[in-house]
Amino acid sequence: MKKIIEFLIICILINFLYGCSIRTTYRIPEPMPDDRMHILEPQEQEVNIAKEAFHNQFVIQIQKLFEPSRLVRKLAGKPKQAMNIDAFDEVHNSTWFINRNARENLTLEEIVCGPDTEEGPDQSGSWIIFRAKVQGVTPGFQIKDSKGNRYVIKFDPPGYSELMTGAEVVSTKLFYAAGYNTP
Repeated sequence: MKKIIEFLIICILINFLYGCSIRTTYRIPEPMPDDRMHILEPQEQEVNIAKEAFHNQFVIQIQKLFEPSRLVRKLAGKPKQAMNIDAFDEVHNSTWFINRNARENLTLEEIVCGPDTEEGPDQSGSWIIFRAKVQGVTPGFQIKDSKGNRYVIKFDPPGYSELMTGAEVVSTKLFYAAGYNTP
């Protein structure tokens, strides 16, 4: 009996030491292939804001409420897991999101610069106004500079200089630092 106990203790000790000695590393999956394939430019569509709001706020929510598979998952306590994440619950890089802080942290200079890669519209030539800015509460328009680059020109409310434009600049840089592709 004593020999069996000694043998079991030795087996447990060997298993414990063997388990402690194994070192596994998680390999980060290879990045997804670049999905920026050429597609046709979508046709411009007129959007009925009231119809869209009603559809999104009521119709879709009622459809979700009576969806059988969703009800079963809810009753079972097993929510549907996201399909586009890795083992660390992180989103893979794509055309709309780049995990800029995954490998190394952004420096303060990179955050301050944000997505800005140029100085703005070319001021050596003339600009062509080709469309009014129709969304949002502040007036503005879209231009093409002499190099053919497009820009949106916005105005702050009278008496409140840099109120809206300042907030947009700051939020653009913060969203860029968070990983989103921003204009």
